Amino acid sequence: MKESKLLYMVILISLLLIAQNLMIYKTTNEMDGNAQLVNYGDLVKGETQHLVLLELERKPSDKLILDLNEYMAVLTNNKYELYVAYMNDQEFKTSSRELIEIWAKLKNDISNFRRGTISGQQLLETSEKHFLIADKMIDDAKNYTEMKLVRTKNLLTFGIAVTVITLFIVSFFIYILKRGERKQLDILQEKNKLLEKANREASEANKAKSKFLSNMSHDIRTPLNGIIGMSTIARSNLNNEQKILDCLRIIDSSSKHLLSLVNDILDLSKIESGQLALNNSDFFLPEMMDNFISIIHQLVKAKNHHLNVAVKNVTHEYLIGDVLRLNQLLINLVSNSVKFTDYGGLIGISLEELPKRKQGFAHLQIKVSDNGIGMSEEFLSRLYESFSRENDNFVDKTEGTGLGMAITKNVVDMMQGEIRVESKKGVGTTFTIDLDIKIQETVSNDTFVNELLGKSILFVDDDINVCENALYELYILGMSPDWATNGLDAIEKIKRAKLKGESYDVFVIDWKMPMMNGLKLAEKIRKDFRITSPIIISSAYDWNEIEAEATAAGVSGFVSKPLFRSTLSKTLSSTLRGNPLKRESISRFKKEYSFTGLKLLLVEDNLINMEIAHELLSSIGFEITHAHDGIEAVEKFKKSEEYYFDLILMDIQMPKMSGYEASKIIRSLEDRLDSKKIPIVAMTANAFDEDIRTAKEIGMNGHIAKPYQFEKVKATLQHVLYQQQNK
Repeated sequence: MKESKLLYMVILISLLLIAQNLMIYKTTNEMDGNAQLVNYGDLVKGETQHLVLLELERKPSDKLILDLNEYMAVLTNNKYELYVAYMNDQEFKTSSRELIEIWAKLKNDISNFRRGTISGQQLLETSEKHFLIADKMIDDAKNYTEMKLVRTKNLLTFGIAVTVITLFIVSFFIYILKRGERKQLDILQEKNKLLEKANREASEANKAKSKFLSNMSHDIRTPLNGIIGMSTIARSNLNNEQKILDCLRIIDSSSKHLLSLVNDILDLSKIESGQLALNNSDFFLPEMMDNFISIIHQLVKAKNHHLNVAVKNVTHEYLIGDVLRLNQLLINLVSNSVKFTDYGGLIGISLEELPKRKQGFAHLQIKVSDNGIGMSEEFLSRLYESFSRENDNFVDKTEGTGLGMAITKNVVDMMQGEIRVESKKGVGTTFTIDLDIKIQETVSNDTFVNELLGKSILFVDDDINVCENALYELYILGMSPDWATNGLDAIEKIKRAKLKGESYDVFVIDWKMPMMNGLKLAEKIRKDFRITSPIIISSAYDWNEIEAEATAAGVSGFVSKPLFRSTLSKTLSSTLRGNPLKRESISRFKKEYSFTGLKLLLVEDNLINMEIAHELLSSIGFEITHAHDGIEAVEKFKKSEEYYFDLILMDIQMPKMSGYEASKIIRSLEDRLDSKKIPIVAMTANAFDEDIRTAKEIGMNGHIAKPYQFEKVKATLQHVLYQQQNK
């Protein structure tokens, strides 16, 4: 009797468990079908948007249309691999029919757009309808999945409750089986938890992806609207020169913003896929910082901010690292400070070398601070998320991709560094980055110069931190330094020294100070005290702005902030010898380089790109010879006289022969003395680190990314030609 009851109970419990597993299996199948529908829906949305963007750029892709035909067939017809029987209600059928109809219309509109019978705006409107219908199908599938999951959870809860009650009643019959059944129940509950977790993670991932696509769509459309709209306005005002210039200015600004967005998205994509690699090379820290200050100078000047730049105890200036990524980190942080600080604010940049944490590596701490709008505690928790922006009227009016901080955080992580932020609403923000950067062991960092020993110097700067750091460096150089934080104090110190019959051997004076700026102080030193000692102006700003006025005031030279030990040593020793340095001497190449009369071989297969490059380069003095593919480039180089060409600008992706292959052949020509020496610069739409590295490995001297940014093109060519000239 007991065995019979036990058997019945075992059968009953088994049936309950089987029913539960069947429900789980059925629900899993339903969610799998709907998940496929969501995936194909997302694929249709994304590829349709890609297709329309290509069409608007006049880059038609019939292959993409064929792919979308297949995706649409899978999405709307369950005879294919997608099994959506659970969604075959009238609403789904209606949505499927509408999606097919609007897809047919979109293909027709694409054909008409290619023929020029409809506008790009009409094409965008049709694609938006197609996007919305696909989105509705996805939402229907998600809602259905969530509804089924709730029902299944309720049924499972009821089944579990019945099982537990039944087990309690017959517990004295099944003592031996008790542990096994409890274990099975625990496993089932764990499966339920895993299922809930998987569903929750999938839902969060879908929401994040939808938000990302929505933000990206908005951010791409914004500059596109500016470009398309201003082009239309310009065509309507061909006789109004000022109106056309205004339109071109907005088109230029929108184009740069769109390029920035695309670069950020590509960077983030590379980071997330694990394909972004650091491109480490030797670099000189003062030169890197000088170039960086030159880049941000116009940003700071445009909003009339006051820029403070300081270095402290930097003893290792020759390092090995990825300069491009270091600049990217600094530019991202300073750009944010400039954007989110109202006019006339304070921007601070400091660089300090701390005690080593790793042998052979310099521990650098970089701080970027501002007195801007600050951030809330809530926003700080999601600061490094993609497209993350705080809900604030000031922020909403500020242009940006929302990807800069996500990229910054990922690059810092790749460099095995740390990034911290302190911020308070209405007070300001400070970012701190700690990095360990490899030291160039073969290069000496010694800056000792005999001419400086025992020389007296008066250092004047309104920033007390800059004064303290400079005094330390001047002591290290063997000088006898004195200091003042404003012009009036400096004048008092000069008077006291004169009463003692003493004088300073050299003066270093900050340009921008309150009450009395550096030029006014220099003028007083010359006229009121008739002092002939060298006077050097220090500033993070552009020397060209004040050069004429400074010379008239009796200034002997200029030193660029931040004040590195080597910069101070080089500038002071040269000035005391009667050879004052200008700002550009800090860098390894001059800021300006004449291209007039230089002969350039321009290799480009795309006629539009050829025309653009020709116009830009001929406008700055180049004499240009054209080649339309790699084979033609090699032939024209072979037929030219030795050293006829000064430079080759080589496109990479070309028919017949790529730029890489052409460069290899040119470098391998043994019968020409110039084959190994002529500078070859790559130009390509692929602007990733591995492309730059590949160009370098095959013997190319530089890399220019498309679309062309004229100032960057000039700077790259200046650098390459100067390096070649000084080999």
